[in-house]
Amino acid sequence: MGAHASINFPGGRGVHGGQFGAVAVVGPTPPANPATGALWYDTTTALLMVWNGAAWVPSAVGGGGGGATVTVGTTTTLGPGTPASVNNSGTTTNAIFNFGIPQGIQGPQGQQGAQGPAGTGASVGPFPPVGPTQGALWFNTTNGVLSVWNGTVWEATNAGAASQGTVAWNFNQGYVDPAGYVGRVLPAGYNAGLTIATGAYPPGYRVDDGSTIGGVFATGTSNGTLPIRIQPVQSGVGILKFHAVVLATIVNQSTTATATFEFGVGVTASNGPNKPTYPYLGVSHVRPPLEAMRLGPQQAVQVSCFELLIMDNAFQSDQPIPGWPNWQMLTGSQMGVAGGSRLYPALVPTMTTTGASLLVRDILMHGFAC
Repeated sequence: MGAHASINFPGGRGVHGGQFGAVAVVGPTPPANPATGALWYDTTTALLMVWNGAAWVPSAVGGGGGGATVTVGTTTTLGPGTPASVNNSGTTTNAIFNFGIPQGIQGPQGQQGAQGPAGTGASVGPFPPVGPTQGALWFNTTNGVLSVWNGTVWEATNAGAASQGTVAWNFNQGYVDPAGYVGRVLPAGYNAGLTIATGAYPPGYRVDDGSTIGGVFATGTSNGTLPIRIQPVQSGVGILKFHAVVLATIVNQSTTATATFEFGVGVTASNGPNKPTYPYLGVSHVRPPLEAMRLGPQQAVQVSCFELLIMDNAFQSDQPIPGWPNWQMLTGSQMGVAGGSRLYPALVPTMTTTGASLLVRDILMHGFAC
């Protein structure tokens, strides 16, 4: 039998006009072994019943034998183990019963379910994880592409994407000589990339630690010997163009000698001798012209160079891009270049000088994808 509560009816004229100070049992089931005249309020039908000695029959509650009403008021859920309660917020002739019904007691703990299958977590970051196994996932935070390792290269999972590419306009890289930096002095005969300033490393600058593909973030301070790096997008889907521009001021510090130089954009951490940024192809344009420029004693000039890298399988008939339209730039070490770097290929301003030492300052270099 379910839980019951009781309602006390104050003395007065009541059931069948009789005198009572009766108690009504409240619940969805009637009380057992009722005496004649016993009362039961059926919470299922909201009827007040009376036992006539043979059966439960509806009864009217009234004063002086007249009609009366019984109305169900509120129903409140009580805590487990709390006794059921009923109170009359009305009158003895027009009752409004408010019920409190206890919540069921917490059942026992269920059995432990079977172990689910192992999930495949995705590595998240701008560079792919080291030593991936086939089927490994990598979410590239630079271009928003989720790729899977097919055992050889990273393939974007959205292979059916439009051929115009997936890389957002807001992918960009930049370098600026810090305020107060006087510049780097290049001796006559210099033929290499230009270096970052001494002092704090540029934001996000990476170095090859000898084991991590893509390198690790540099710590400490720069001694001014590492190259400026403008990093193109490492992976994506479909056609991509990466633009870069570099500006600089070049000063001949000699008071007597004339200097000759060439200025341009090259590649650091090349991944191949013929296509140093494969699978990109690159073209550049220098202003003033690319041929050797002359600077007289104490003269200075501002130069600029523009570079365009193109990612398009249509231009790679001699060396098709694996998995196109999905593509992944590889490091020199991944492509088997002797002594290859674990850094991805990046653009760097370059200089060749003869005749006199040159001061190079105020470098600004910026690259962006579209």
